[in-house]
Amino acid sequence: MLLFLIVFYFFAVLSLCEEFAKVNKGFLKITLFITMIILVVLTSIRGGETADYEHYRVHFDYIISTEKLFVSSNFVYEPLWCILIWCVKKIWNNYQFFVFVIGFISMFLQYKAAKILSDLSDNCQTNNCKKTKTHLFTFFLISWGLYNCNIFVIRNTIAILLCLCSIKYIQEKKPVRFVVFVLLATGFHYSALCFILAYWLYHYKGQLSKKMLWLIFGTIAGCALIKPMLSVISRLGLGSISTKLGAYLESAGNYLAGTGFSQTSAMFSIAKTLINIAVVVVMGVYIYRYYKDNEKYKGYLNLYLFGCIVYVASMTIGRAFARISIYFNYFQIPMALFFVSKKKNRWISWSICVLYVLLRMIINLREVEFIPFWIN
Repeated sequence: MLLFLIVFYFFAVLSLCEEFAKVNKGFLKITLFITMIILVVLTSIRGGETADYEHYRVHFDYIISTEKLFVSSNFVYEPLWCILIWCVKKIWNNYQFFVFVIGFISMFLQYKAAKILSDLSDNCQTNNCKKTKTHLFTFFLISWGLYNCNIFVIRNTIAILLCLCSIKYIQEKKPVRFVVFVLLATGFHYSALCFILAYWLYHYKGQLSKKMLWLIFGTIAGCALIKPMLSVISRLGLGSISTKLGAYLESAGNYLAGTGFSQTSAMFSIAKTLINIAVVVVMGVYIYRYYKDNEKYKGYLNLYLFGCIVYVASMTIGRAFARISIYFNYFQIPMALFFVSKKKNRWISWSICVLYVLLRMIINLREVEFIPFWIN
């Protein structure tokens, strides 16, 4: 836990300087570069059983045909993930080197996503937020507290970050480029295909009251329909997708199936998640009055509310399947940036955000371990 706290306080200091101090932009750029190196190093030296580390090592070793790419045995998982393994093994057949490569790719994508999502200036109302401020370090602070800045890279990590980068093309109303990014993400994890809905969700113009009704009735309908819907999809003969969905349906009702956690953690995990959702939704509704004419904020709120529906509904299947909602739940980070950036009582808003994220990180650390590979 000490490592996570040290990194958190490091980001907190940088966020404080970024938000409230007049710091030279050159210094911030150098510090950001050092920060990304630190994250790549943390990603590269990890070991243990966290985030399927050993499981992916087995798959890495399983791809033994490095002479020909298109060999059926090379494609156990999604095609782009398997092709990436094949390319790395052609360079150096070393699993830890592969961990470095996927860590580097993920941190690069995370930097690009952070630049996009932390930019609140384009449609920012002058009275409500600072146009001259950047929020990159605040983004990384929140991302570290909620998601450990994705240092535990797995297949869907790259898929999620590609989807986050595609938000730029939703904002610019360039659907073709958006679809290309989603298809690339799907090549790393099939679950990314659900993000295709984000284009319509982001541009939904309904009033806040309608969005809350959608949240309530969507959650009820989702809980009732998700099992029949997945059952139909699993019978369509979609190969590994149908097989995976069938496995999820077989374990439906066992919330922690496939996670490796004890059953006694189920009630605590569910309660924690529902409380987190309630807090973020209340925060989102509270600051809506400041940004009701801001297209970015309304779009991020739409995506997060849909993520809440997906998460609660998919919890009826199990926690492992519920992780599909992270494609949309990630937008709580830019929502928090809007909360921090509103002009009134910014110190109080920033402090509340930091304390809340710190609390969530400490609670989440119950389920996280960081073991350097040399003592694994």
